[in-house]
Amino acid sequence: MGLYTAEIDLRVCRTLVMKSYERLELVDSVEDFKKVYVDVVRAHYWVWRTTRTLHRNISTNNVMWYRRSDGNVIGILCD
Repeated sequence: MGLYTAEIDLRVCRTLVMKSYERLELVDSVEDFKKVYVDVVRAHYWVWRTTRTLHRNISTNNVMWYRRSDGNVIGILCD
């Protein structure tokens, strides 16, 4: 293949294991929706303040949530 040993790329395979999140459309109540929304806004702001990175693709497909065992809803900003 014409590759020299000094030119071989070393590649790393990484796997991210996450919880199973629910789509935004499946939020049960207005109170839960508000909690998800506030969590996502806080996450976006924290990333901006710490890294100066904007998400630039926030949509209903990237806003997810899950319910903890104590019943609290946690909003997640994916992608």
